[in-house]
Amino acid sequence: MVLTRLLLPALLPIAAAAQFTTGRIEGTILDPTGAPVSSAALTLTNLENNQARKANSSGAGAFFFAAVNPGRYRLDVAKDSFAAAAAELTIVTSQTLTQNFSLTLASQTATIQVVENAALLNTFQPLRSVTRSTLEIQTLPNAGRNIVNMIALSPGVTPTFNPRGGSLTTLNIAQAGQINANGGRSKATAHQLDSTDANDWEFGGIALSTQPTPDMLQEFKVLASNWAAEYGVKSTAQVLMVTRAGTNTLHGSAYNFLQNARLNARDYFDPTGKATPLRQNFFGLTAGGPIRKDKTFLFGGWESRRARGSSPISLLAVPTVAARATVTDPTVRALLPLLPRQRLGL
Repeated sequence: MVLTRLLLPALLPIAAAAQFTTGRIEGTILDPTGAPVSSAALTLTNLENNQARKANSSGAGAFFFAAVNPGRYRLDVAKDSFAAAAAELTIVTSQTLTQNFSLTLASQTATIQVVENAALLNTFQPLRSVTRSTLEIQTLPNAGRNIVNMIALSPGVTPTFNPRGGSLTTLNIAQAGQINANGGRSKATAHQLDSTDANDWEFGGIALSTQPTPDMLQEFKVLASNWAAEYGVKSTAQVLMVTRAGTNTLHGSAYNFLQNARLNARDYFDPTGKATPLRQNFFGLTAGGPIRKDKTFLFGGWESRRARGSSPISLLAVPTVAARATVTDPTVRALLPLLPRQRLGL
């Protein structure tokens, strides 16, 4: 079996995205007496690509930056008669981050005031969510290199498939897809990729040819409950995925994940007592960098899979002895002997 994926998501001068996969930074600027500072100049700079956005505080000293792409930023504040202040922030998918400033009076020696990072506790939204960073995505064990395996580790989320093969649920028109959230139907889970719809509207789950590989993802977030109306679409959960982007520096990777009979353990349910004769390779590469420094960036990735040999033993549900005893239809009773008996302990 051969599986190939190609992704070229980030060829753009500056991202303009809805709140689906972006964040928001807001706060208040006060003077030493606690009074609001109006018309203060704020500059939000992306530390990876040096792109900057500007804003001014209101008469109440409040400010905000909407639709902020996930990443690392520096927020600078300047106002006449006050010392400059700055803070380094990290914003993640669908996060509202509050960063307040308390300015000090300017002096001949004071040139800049570094403010501590904002607290990560969200006190404004009653969201129940989990965010996985680039480091977690690339280092946590993930058999099959399928991002759905990691999504299924979120609280309240279970897979609709058996990782060893077979299905844990009946797949029909009403029950399909890849995960269940909060006991709901898996078709009621929504998926977004870089602020775009990535739903398989026929069977549920992530649409074919849109599921990124782990090395192409910057992060993803699973909203399990209490999300805002702006997400909409589905009712049980929201999966928000953000691909990596190009920066002012060249970066990339090349990899080959190998699996064969010398490395495989014996399948517990395989009666031969030997390791599964499966030889499998996941290999690919990613690359990103500037096309025009501080202006336009490119990031892309490619992955292919080669699998030879047999698949692991699949587990399928069979009627129990008690279930067989309840069958009254003659046709079904005649077919029951063709089904394998339930094994003890399974």
